[in-house]
Amino acid sequence: MSLVPTTTNMAAPSSAQIYVPFQITTGGSVASTAGLVQIAAQALLGVILTSPGERVMRPTYGTEVDNYVFSINSPQAQAALISDIKSVVASQLPNVSISSFQVSNPTGSSVLLNIVYQVLPGQTVYTAQISTGPILENVSSI
Repeated sequence: MSLVPTTTNMAAPSSAQIYVPFQITTGGSVASTAGLVQIAAQALLGVILTSPGERVMRPTYGTEVDNYVFSINSPQAQAALISDIKSVVASQLPNVSISSFQVSNPTGSSVLLNIVYQVLPGQTVYTAQISTGPILENVSSI
């Protein structure tokens, strides 16, 4: 997932969270981040790549993105996937607002998501690009 800021105006971060993907620092401690944008990007990636029912005690957390891999060229399937992701992001990540969304199937066995979003209450616009298939193929670095 890659983040590309196009303007600058962010609120101060509120607390540190474990860095995703999980890492150990050179000092031997667990890597963390206090950046509000980094935390929101990690949460967005997590909610999109998690299937509903996969997260313990949170049966509605996640999206059905893997179910659309082989049918994503259909306009109905794209509309359903976009609706699913927007709905889940709105309910699970109230500090993230999706501005625009594009879905494509470049290889026939993957789904490429281009998401333009804002981390509220700021006005900065970020872009996330996520590519997934039956097995996770590629997530650009955050």
